[in-house]
Amino acid sequence: MNSELEAGSRGIKMNTNYMRNLVLNVMLLLNFAIVSVLSLTSAIAIVKISKSMNAREFLEGMNQLPPVPWTVPVIAIGGFVLLTIFLNIKNSILPEHFMVILEIALGVTIIYTLDMNYSGIIFLLAAYLMDYFRGEKRKIGLFIIIGISILVFDFNICEHILPIISFDVYVQYFNSMISSSLLAFINLGTTCNMLLFVVYTILLLSEKIDENKKINELNEKLNSANENLMHANQELEKFAIESQRIAKTKERNRLAREIHDTLGHTLTGIIAGLDAAIAILPISIEQTQNQLEMVRDVARHGMTDVRRSVNELRPDVLERGDLLSAINQIISDVTSTTNVEIEFINHIEQLIFNEDEEDVIYRIIQESITNSIRHGKATKIMVEIGKEYSIMTITIKDNGCGSGNVKYGFGLTHMQERLEMLHGELEIESEGGFTVIATIPIRWGEDND
Repeated sequence: MNSELEAGSRGIKMNTNYMRNLVLNVMLLLNFAIVSVLSLTSAIAIVKISKSMNAREFLEGMNQLPPVPWTVPVIAIGGFVLLTIFLNIKNSILPEHFMVILEIALGVTIIYTLDMNYSGIIFLLAAYLMDYFRGEKRKIGLFIIIGISILVFDFNICEHILPIISFDVYVQYFNSMISSSLLAFINLGTTCNMLLFVVYTILLLSEKIDENKKINELNEKLNSANENLMHANQELEKFAIESQRIAKTKERNRLAREIHDTLGHTLTGIIAGLDAAIAILPISIEQTQNQLEMVRDVARHGMTDVRRSVNELRPDVLERGDLLSAINQIISDVTSTTNVEIEFINHIEQLIFNEDEEDVIYRIIQESITNSIRHGKATKIMVEIGKEYSIMTITIKDNGCGSGNVKYGFGLTHMQERLEMLHGELEIESEGGFTVIATIPIRWGEDND
């Protein structure tokens, strides 16, 4: 439906432009015909006067010398041709205001050459210059200029000031039929020129009204789209809050179930084992000792399971301090209890991120260092943190034994799952030691910009 309306609007605009161009072309041809008739008639009449016996009487009645015959059509017609070229030049190398001044000057020259007998060129210039006078105030100024120009170049006013000759005087030197035809053509042409200008103005105003209507329609659609977008954003925020609440609930329930199952099973085994040990204690100390050792093994396995479940929670070291302090604490603990040398290189001035990002960064470094020592038997580990644009890169490289066939166990799988939650990626290299490369699209805070 919208596409049909837009197509219809474009069709109407194209038709309006076509009509305006057609009116301009008709005005151009009509003005050329009028200028040609006036200038040629004047030139022929002057020649007739100079060859007639009434030349002296003509000069005494005019109190001025008529122009050289050939100059009138040459200046008027030549000037009009030049004016037509300038009016139709698009994207001229000359400044626009200079072209306007030049066109107005040519129009005044033509009117003066014709002894103010025709000022319809003013309407032609006005029609072409309406695109230059953009804006409502400037267009009002243009119409004021048109009105003043019509008064200034009116023959009845100018004949008392300037040495000009009426066209009626020239046509008297032709026979009555030609004289009447010439006057009728000039009068009709002048009237038609004014009517064409009115039609052109109406078409232009109609086009502007259509454009304003279209702009208003687009504004209404934009406002409606903005309202819909705001509503959608509000719904999305509600959905995000609800999703976060559900995720927290699911995670809490998962941990509760896992810890419940682990502790329940472990405690049940411990209680059963202790009961058995109490029962056999009077009979055999050796069997009692064996039973207690089994209870100890059950307790150790249970502790391992509990630690694995609790490991999903936010590290206590991050709750008590910042990320940089937590990383330094890991390195300090490892180097104080082992012979491993750890080098930490940080290219980021301040490691301040959202909680979920800090948790993932901390766990990746913790798990990677643990794997390097436990599985790679490394003696040197390098931890490097850097960024490029909005991507943070964590690289943990060791000099351990590496692995020809890397298998994703619990640690690496868990690390990859954490990264996927932040739309990050994990890359493993095992040549010349073991290298973990984690890239994370961080939501950088102001302190990291």
